Amino acid sequence: MFNSIKSKLIIWCLSIFSALFLGLGLFLYYELKGIAIGSIDSYLHSETQLLTGFLEVEKDKIEWELENAAVGDYTIPFSGHYYQIVLSNMTIIAKSPSLADKTLPFSSEVKTEVLNIIGPKGEPLRLMNHPVQFSDRMIIIQAAESLEDTYRLISSFRNMIMIVFPAAFIFSGIGIMMITGISLKTLNVFSKKVSAITEKNLNERIE
Repeated sequence: MFNSIKSKLIIWCLSIFSALFLGLGLFLYYELKGIAIGSIDSYLHSETQLLTGFLEVEKDKIEWELENAAVGDYTIPFSGHYYQIVLSNMTIIAKSPSLADKTLPFSSEVKTEVLNIIGPKGEPLRLMNHPVQFSDRMIIIQAAESLEDTYRLISSFRNMIMIVFPAAFIFSGIGIMMITGISLKTLNVFSKKVSAITEKNLNERIE
């Protein structure tokens, strides 16, 4: 009886701890992923607003000062930091030097959206399409950032969870076994005394 109770308690406690650890791990994983992707989206939104500020329409001519934006990582070929300016007729009027001879994908559907795409060198990118109306022309501002570092961070966190979870499960199991053993020690003694009573010693009292 003692072993049966002890086994049930251990299984019950381990099941609860496992569910808690798994739920906490999944929550932290998706929370970190959401924060990381959200920070990139915020950055891309700021970049599209900045690029919009470099565009002007004078006498139905589009003029830009994008050379002011082509600094830092935007000047390094395939750096993972890109921008591109596209007309609604799919004509590219400007792009960052970092794209070299490549272009960012675009569609004829004009709307603000954020997409995961494959970059010029095969890397994962987060792309924001931001349409802006200038006079009678629609211009699509595109900004893209590499997701490689973000995915690396998320992967490292996932691997850490996969290491911590089994370790926590093992230590929890050992701790539960010790606690239940101590807690049920009195019941074990009582069970042994009851088992020792036979018809020969029915007068023996149990404390």
